[in-house]
Amino acid sequence: MEPQPQTPDPAQTQQQPQVPQAQPVAPVQPTMSPTETHVLEAFIPINRSGIAIAAGYVALFTIPFIFVGPIAVALGIIGLVKNKNNPAKKGKGRLWFAVIYGGIGTTLFLWFLVLLALSGGK
Repeated sequence: MEPQPQTPDPAQTQQQPQVPQAQPVAPVQPTMSPTETHVLEAFIPINRSGIAIAAGYVALFTIPFIFVGPIAVALGIIGLVKNKNNPAKKGKGRLWFAVIYGGIGTTLFLWFLVLLALSGGK
């Protein structure tokens, strides 16, 4: 006996709807104008050397704590020397800030020590 061809089931013959496959999308990079980038760099230490960031913060602490003035001066000078060898790094303003404010703090600290010595430690 020959097998009889089977008739397809009508439920199976209906075509399934085609669902489009999701295509990968490249991430969109936010674009900023040069002015926006410049403003952002003023507040966030982007492309700055680590020593420039450290020198800037130590210089800020020179205001209430004058004894850290010499550290700010040293970091500022070291950073300026290193920055001269790598001009791609920014932060020269922070380094000069450290040298100037550290110098002021060092001067005040030395005056304090002289006055303390002249008063006899009283």
